[in-house]
Amino acid sequence: QLLPHEAYRNTLHMATDLNTALLKVSDDAHELLVHAEEREESERRLRQSLYVQACEIMGRLICELRHMLYQDAPQDSESSRTSVRELIVGRLCYLLKFRLNALGNLLDPKSSPSAIQGTSGMISLLELQSAFDLADDNDDGLITFDEAIEAADSAFSGTQYRGAQMVRETLLLSSNTDVETRNPSTSPPSGGLPNLSSYIKVSSGRDVTLNELTLLSSRGLRHEESGRHSALGTIQDSLDGIINQCFSQWAQVALSGPTELLTKNASQFMDISSSTGEAEYQRMYGKGSTTNGVATNGAEPIVGTASPYIIDYLVEVSFVLNRSISPSDSIVPVPSLDHAASMGISMNGGANTIPTMHDLIRESLLAESFVAVTDAMETLVQHKIPIPSAQLQVKNDLLFIQESFCERGRRDHPRFVEAQQRLSKSVNTCNAMMVSFGPSVESKIKQNQQFVLESCDLFLSSLLGETPTKTSAAGLSSAPTTDFTGSGAKHLLHAPLPSSCRFSLLPVQSDRTAADIKYRETVEERREANNRNGSTSGGGVVRSGFGFLSSMLKK
Repeated sequence: QLLPHEAYRNTLHMATDLNTALLKVSDDAHELLVHAEEREESERRLRQSLYVQACEIMGRLICELRHMLYQDAPQDSESSRTSVRELIVGRLCYLLKFRLNALGNLLDPKSSPSAIQGTSGMISLLELQSAFDLADDNDDGLITFDEAIEAADSAFSGTQYRGAQMVRETLLLSSNTDVETRNPSTSPPSGGLPNLSSYIKVSSGRDVTLNELTLLSSRGLRHEESGRHSALGTIQDSLDGIINQCFSQWAQVALSGPTELLTKNASQFMDISSSTGEAEYQRMYGKGSTTNGVATNGAEPIVGTASPYIIDYLVEVSFVLNRSISPSDSIVPVPSLDHAASMGISMNGGANTIPTMHDLIRESLLAESFVAVTDAMETLVQHKIPIPSAQLQVKNDLLFIQESFCERGRRDHPRFVEAQQRLSKSVNTCNAMMVSFGPSVESKIKQNQQFVLESCDLFLSSLLGETPTKTSAAGLSSAPTTDFTGSGAKHLLHAPLPSSCRFSLLPVQSDRTAADIKYRETVEERREANNRNGSTSGGGVVRSGFGFLSSMLKK
């Protein structure tokens, strides 16, 4: 299994190498202008050529990275069980968003074909989107290469550009075959941009998205100067889609084992609750009264804590999170929000924050685990358990899940929002089919929930976040965040847990250290005194030195 720091180091190396190659080809191209006769015109043409090539290369690279998620792995391989590929691709795309500084110069809006040679004969994104939507029969946002060629040919009809030939050239397709297969054994050569583009070839039987087709058709397409539909914005939007898909698939595989155990335990609880009576249920799960080992009817239903299998599942998800991150994942990837905006990065749905790698992995695990526990509880609610104590336990679990996931921070993941609506519906259904147990029972449920959260906070706080009361008590709510630019960027590192909660104090005597120091000082004084006495003892021939005999007499 790949360690988190190894994954970060390898993907950082790949992103840095690509950025270096893009910078090198830009520098080498501008060195050719020294011998150019018409310097100004040549520079404009060169910037336009670099703009188009950078768009086409990033379009092919994004297309290939997305296709890597659909490659079938052997069933007995390690990657099929741990989903290492999705984790690596997701980490790489995340670093590509912030590490490709060369794209800021290569994709300058003033270097676009529409800005240099005018918009005559060029089409807009709306026209290309209309042709794409006509080719997308099933509305899944994907079209095949043949459909992309036809869509581009239709969109660029009546202009000076040949759309079909443009797509074939940018996708590196041969003229007499649909696709060109890439040799997996070929390694990317070092050097400039042309060598890199010749390596990034797409395999047969693939498809493209609208964003990828937009980048591949940049020769005759009018890009916006800024925003989501600019060249940089299109690249960032495509990378965001791959990142979300990668971590979503990785979270499903990483939590497949705990989720299967959760479903099994919930099914077992449902079977036992449906086949036993109230007295037997209290004997098995609570403190029902017994007489000579025979259960008697309890006076009132049991008010326990959250079910152990739910707590165990949340602890296991927290362990998966801790095993999948490294300290570098908590570092903000950009120096300022202005720098992020210059690279076309959106501010997290309008919020003035940039999510770190730690945030992305945590949100993916939270969304997947929340969907899993919501599915399990939804099945229990729909089963309509007849035992009052079991019904109260289901309600207890529902409220505990709602408190853990929904009340400890804002969650913006789409799957999380959908699961939250389903959980609220399950809570309402459970309340409707249960009899009212009075305010004392409700108070006991909240008290037990608080007890569980405080007992397991050491393990669950990294996943669910800290409670507001604990945060304010620890003095973390008013602590200033590290903003190294004054632009409102997120703090550099996450605030650690209070040390008194992370490490319990050991029963060690407080004066033990001082006693050890005093004892060592006494021993050292005695040794020095013995050395002084030994050096002054003896005389005459002994002090002048008999060699071996002198040293023996000192002992």
